[in-house]
Amino acid sequence: NVDAKSDSVLEPLVEIASAHSGRVLVSSFSDRRLAVARALAPLVATSLGRGEVTRLVALSRLPHAAALRLARRVPAFRKAVAVQVPPHHRGIRVVTPRFVRLSHALGLAVHVWAADDAPTWAAVLAAGADGIITDHPRRARDWLAARGPWH
Repeated sequence: NVDAKSDSVLEPLVEIASAHSGRVLVSSFSDRRLAVARALAPLVATSLGRGEVTRLVALSRLPHAAALRLARRVPAFRKAVAVQVPPHHRGIRVVTPRFVRLSHALGLAVHVWAADDAPTWAAVLAAGADGIITDHPRRARDWLAARGPWH
């Protein structure tokens, strides 16, 4: 997972990501930057940007069939392979079973960042998240190992 934090890194980043297909995920908070990366290298794996995530969160509040019908019209949702989100943002729970279900129906893996403690790990994994991004990998590994076999 490589976060494109500036426009100047896009060309070299997608070149490297193209050479390592399947091993590099290009991410960014910037929808525009991700659109440029997708245009430069359509086969490079990308996540969703901030505005795209906001749209997906809003859609997940609708009944599933309606949300899926509307979400399938969003080009970025068809081009990305993952969505990387915090568990909650400004008092709004982001990672819910409905959000994960919609993401998965669109073919998006759900990676949760700022997941730094056992209650958060338990909540996001119970909601169906595919991965956690943490500042405490050893603690997360030990917590996961204590729960049983890795999946």
